[in-house]
Amino acid sequence: MTKAKDVWVVAEHSADKIEDVTLEMIGEGRRLAQKLDQQTCVVLIGYQKPPPLQLLSSHGVDRLYLVDDPLLADYTTDAYASVLISFIKQQLPSIILFGATANGSALASTISARMQIGLLSGCTALNINDAGILQATRPLYEDKIYSTAVFQASTFPRIATIKPGAIGVGKAELSGQTQVEEVHPHITAEDIRTKVIGYTQADPRTLDLAEADIIVAGGHGASTMSNWHLVEELADALGGAIAGSRMAMDDGWVTREQLIGQSGKTVKPALYVALGISGASQHTEGMKESERVIVINKERGAAIFKLANLSILADLTEVLPALIAKLGELRRSATDSENNSS
Repeated sequence: MTKAKDVWVVAEHSADKIEDVTLEMIGEGRRLAQKLDQQTCVVLIGYQKPPPLQLLSSHGVDRLYLVDDPLLADYTTDAYASVLISFIKQQLPSIILFGATANGSALASTISARMQIGLLSGCTALNINDAGILQATRPLYEDKIYSTAVFQASTFPRIATIKPGAIGVGKAELSGQTQVEEVHPHITAEDIRTKVIGYTQADPRTLDLAEADIIVAGGHGASTMSNWHLVEELADALGGAIAGSRMAMDDGWVTREQLIGQSGKTVKPALYVALGISGASQHTEGMKESERVIVINKERGAAIFKLANLSILADLTEVLPALIAKLGELRRSATDSENNSS
């Protein structure tokens, strides 16, 4: 029997961009591969996707499997699972990591069921124990407690999905060289039962916070009957998702799915706008990796200011109406320009 080898990361990508959850998995995968004395490999599936070799090399990827075919241009669970199962049987990796996203979870569970191999989903950390067995940390009961699960010693490959934002992206500071291996799958149109006929832009308000590029979060300072509508209007003006602190949830303005913090979601958006949030550690643990943070708060000593790229010391009711109006003006101007140019 062929010995299982190497740690695989199945890349998540959109619009020719590698998603952050892939880089998180690469960091975790490298750590596992080093303990097992194996290679870290990324599997990139699609059609004519430009391989981000410099990015992958700087994150320590040893090998890129480039699975390229016109039938794989659009994600479908049918096609991707069929291609991966065939390739897994050929190569027999020891560990395969997927993002705990809509596509990653569907793909991992389909492969697990068809191959009758174990799957641990929604993991926040992975480790190789003293016996050389993969063990995973998983949140339970709405993240109130954490459990540790261990795979059976004889089970290969071992599949796990990683919760986006739970691990964080390491610094791109390595200087290796990623080897590229092209994979030409045997797949036909008849193998694919699902056909993609188009895409619809998601409503930011219903988007999973882990996938949102812009998040507008309100705290106790914004959670009154007269102020919360400003949080919603700013989110609409920015095209962002709405979130909140524990106080906002307790006051009934956001659901648990919109809660940011240790007992809620961990996010890393391109822009995080904190409105009336004090900055307790319970909340900041869930958003401190945000790329840009704007804080509006009237309390000069609010701890959230320490994380801000832009701080506004003012009452929300004095700042937000003017800001919302200006954003609406800029959006209308951009729309008029597009219409005139066409």
